[in-house]
Amino acid sequence: MRFPEKSRSLRSRLALAVGALALALWGCQSAGGTHEAQLRIALESFPTNLDPRLATDAYSYDLIETLYNGLVRPAGTGGFEPDLAESLTQPDPRTFEITVREGVHFHDGSTLSASDVLCTYRSVMDPLGDSPVRASFDPIQGIEVIDALHLRIRLREPIAAFRDAMTLPILPCALIRADHDFRAAPVGTGFLKFVKSQPPSFIDLEPNADYFRGKTQLPAVRFRNVPNPTTRVLSLMHGDIDLSMNNVSALYVDYLRKKKNLTIQTTPGTNFTYVGFNLQDPVLRDVRVRRAIAHGIDREELVKYRKRGLADLAHAILPHGHWAELKDGPRYDYDPEKARALLDEAGYPEPAGGGPRLKLLYKTSQNKDALRNIEVIRQRLSQIGIEIEIQSYEWGTFFDQIKRGNFQLYSLSWIGVTDPDFYFSVFHSDQTPENGGRNRGRYSNPEVDRLFEQARTQMDQEKRADLYRQAQRILAEDLPYLPLWHERNVAIVSNRVGGFTLDTLASFRALESAYLEEAR
Repeated sequence: MRFPEKSRSLRSRLALAVGALALALWGCQSAGGTHEAQLRIALESFPTNLDPRLATDAYSYDLIETLYNGLVRPAGTGGFEPDLAESLTQPDPRTFEITVREGVHFHDGSTLSASDVLCTYRSVMDPLGDSPVRASFDPIQGIEVIDALHLRIRLREPIAAFRDAMTLPILPCALIRADHDFRAAPVGTGFLKFVKSQPPSFIDLEPNADYFRGKTQLPAVRFRNVPNPTTRVLSLMHGDIDLSMNNVSALYVDYLRKKKNLTIQTTPGTNFTYVGFNLQDPVLRDVRVRRAIAHGIDREELVKYRKRGLADLAHAILPHGHWAELKDGPRYDYDPEKARALLDEAGYPEPAGGGPRLKLLYKTSQNKDALRNIEVIRQRLSQIGIEIEIQSYEWGTFFDQIKRGNFQLYSLSWIGVTDPDFYFSVFHSDQTPENGGRNRGRYSNPEVDRLFEQARTQMDQEKRADLYRQAQRILAEDLPYLPLWHERNVAIVSNRVGGFTLDTLASFRALESAYLEEAR
């Protein structure tokens, strides 16, 4: 099975769709008509939660990073740089001395102080709360507010990755105490601020005129939910959308390169797509079945033909070239004969009368591109005797089921992984969703737990990297995830937009320097 023919078919259908919808789009707005002074950005699903303490989905984070700031923010080098912190020092491995920026204001007009940091962190650490990032703050022994601009954080033990926790956006203390609903009405310090929301259609933001780095040149910004992939492509072509990032199928990217009103930007990416297994399932808790599935899927075929080269084959969560990457770990090449042998060994022989060896349920969202990928996976697995039933749901329902462990197989992507401490929240046995973690498959291995715990307190980067490599080797053997690919970032940008440069994290913070040509 090969996909160039499918690509040509998709192009033909797209061309027909363009003709069919052109008149409808013309009635709303022609490519050469007058545009509203508004930057329009396409999302493929509506954000579920704009409270950064509680958000778990990428669509929410897309907006959160424009609305809020943390004490530090990720730097392009893989480290961190000051954000709301004017300075941050470590007099010893367990202590952080922090000076917050003077004169920073929240969107409600209140002034940022050290007390806002204290309130935000305490609200996340509350054992009665349900913050998914609570585990990152468990190492805190105490927080002392020295004065309005200075605070001290003391840890129980050295935590090498604690700066990553300090990327958590800071909220105004007064609103936290008033139990303000940040989910639906966010209030931060970011370069954009919330105006209104009309679920599930759009969210309107506007420039923060009091932003501490200077007001952005952008006019109003609308994040539009455009769940249909063909509609996203047509909206870009006809000028109804100005920016779409990492949500247009690779099959359409070459098609859009030819459009004079659009520019394509690409960068290497950290976004990691995988197949997740429920390790409490009576079938999938057998590692031989998981390995059979891994050998039964032609991942190189998916990358080459489905992703059109806009992805790199993944062997672990960390991207290629990361300082803690495991370069010589176990690999799962496409080998259907080996897959069948593993199923025989696991007690699932080929039935004498024909039919599948076993049946599994594969859950996903209603994302069309994801559904096509899983259809290819289903066809490959059918060739080794595994029958796959695909169930797709709207995003919120799907994600809720995954967090509750209500699945056998699923596919998702982790966005913007930088520090390997991420592994702790995903695979440590204590980090199940019930405990505020992200171990959705309920993986448990005491040796992996020990290695992650040691790595968290190891301050020497090379020794820390060695601990993570040991853990990654075990994970590759146990296979709680099947890595698929690291997606390359792709931004499709209207020629109306200037000053936007896609970064390796595919962050909407790049909008800080963007503008609309006609508004200048």
